[in-house]
Amino acid sequence: MPGYHTFTAGEVLTAGNMNTYLMGQAVIQTTSGARPSAPPTGMVIYQTDTSTFLVYNGTAWVQFTDASAVVTTSETTTSTSFTSLTTPGPSVQVYTNTRALVTLSCLLWNQNGTSGAAMSVAVSGATTIAAATNAGNGAQVGFVGVGAGQAGGTPGSWTGVISGLTAGLNVFTMQYEAVSGNTAQFVYRSLTAVGLP
Repeated sequence: MPGYHTFTAGEVLTAGNMNTYLMGQAVIQTTSGARPSAPPTGMVIYQTDTSTFLVYNGTAWVQFTDASAVVTTSETTTSTSFTSLTTPGPSVQVYTNTRALVTLSCLLWNQNGTSGAAMSVAVSGATTIAAATNAGNGAQVGFVGVGAGQAGGTPGSWTGVISGLTAGLNVFTMQYEAVSGNTAQFVYRSLTAVGLP
C-alpha cells in the first residue's frame, strides 16, 4: 500500500521504495492502449490520447473530470421519433463505471402551437441506450416544451443520474423530436456528463 516515507541522508533508495512510496503517489501519463489493466485501486493516470484524468475504482477506469459540449446553431426537425439534427449532438465521451451524472439543456419550441418539441440523450460505446421520453428506468430522459413560433423558444433542462451503464468509454449524444409532428426548433444545445463511482 502506498504511504509516505522521509528519506535520510545516505539512505539507499530501493526498488521496493520506488514501488511503495513513489509510484503510488505519481500520476502516470499513458495512452488508452497502454494503461495498466489491473492496477491498484485508487491509481490515477492522465490519458494523453484523450486528454482525460482517470482513476481505477477496483473494477474499472472512471473519468473523474466532466466532459461538456455545446452546439449553438438553431436547427429544426419534423421527425416524430428521436433523431440527430443537421449539426449532430452535442456529444461527449466519458469513461464511466455503471452510473453517470448528465445535464442537458436547450431552447426548444414547435412552430405549431398545438405540437411540442422534445430532447433526450442516447448512449453508445460500452452501453447502448436509445433516446426516449420515458424516464421510468433512470436510463432515458426527455422533456417537452410547447410553443407557437415563440421567439427564442422555451428553456428546457434536465439533470439526473443514468444508471445501468456498462463500465468503459460511453458516448452521450443529444437527440430531438417534433412531438405530434410539424416543425420543432432547437438552439443553444448543451450537454455535460461525468462518471460516478
